[in-house]
Amino acid sequence: MAQNHIAVNGGIMEVRDNVVNIIANSAERARDIDIDRAEVAKERAEKRMAEARDFKNEKEFQRAKISLSKAINRIGVSKNKSS
Repeated sequence: MAQNHIAVNGGIMEVRDNVVNIIANSAERARDIDIDRAEVAKERAEKRMAEARDFKNEKEFQRAKISLSKAINRIGVSKNKSS
């Protein structure tokens, strides 16, 4: 059976009677992820986190942290492009 890898960010998942339903804020198949773009997003988020930490801006730090998590998720899933 072929596997499909999907980067999912935010949302909820319900499992009932061996059926999984996912309502996500975003979902992207591994084969559709642009790894270069994801790497740039990761670097940008890391820079934003450092700047927010320097200026003690907690709100911006948390936003950048979410962006970093999304980028890392996309990078990890993109390694399964054969799906």
